[in-house]
Amino acid sequence: MHISKRRYGSLQRSFALPDDADDGKVTADFAKGVLKVSIGRSKKPNAATRQITVKTG
Repeated sequence: MHISKRRYGSLQRSFALPDDADDGKVTADFAKGVLKVSIGRSKKPNAATRQITVKTG
């Protein structure tokens, strides 16, 4: 997925992770205008809601 928007200030976006996403292996990094979200997979599905902190730099 690629979304390009010009905006200044804070931004919030949410999306559903796959059922087999591993909560302990989800990271988000924001650098040079690019948000990279990495999602590790687990063997059993997890339907819980979790907030991910985005690192800037």
